[in-house]
Amino acid sequence: MKSTAAKISILLMLALQACAPKITDTWNYTAVYNRSSGASLPVADGDSLIIKGDGTFAYRLKLAGRSGNGFWRLADTLSGKSLVLCYLPNNSLRSFHLDTFTRKRLVISEGSMVFSYRSAR
Repeated sequence: MKSTAAKISILLMLALQACAPKITDTWNYTAVYNRSSGASLPVADGDSLIIKGDGTFAYRLKLAGRSGNGFWRLADTLSGKSLVLCYLPNNSLRSFHLDTFTRKRLVISEGSMVFSYRSAR
């Protein structure tokens, strides 16, 4: 009996994982703004955050003149899940709270800065 219950639990866990959204994707910027001041950065077509399955990422905000790359990981924190980015070449770490995460939408924040994306898929 225990064996059957364990098998059902494992199958249910695998099914739930298969249905869960994957953060690995090309995420197109829809907005970058400061929640406190309302100031925003310009976003152009093609501006994106690419999160790859090999643990690397790259981003570009063309009109703001910003780009970068490095390594990423998801982390559990006291306030929920975070996306931790390690930027190369200086190995600086930034931790972004996952505010919204679905198959089509990603919103992350760091302090008062909010970064909103939609999936390119």
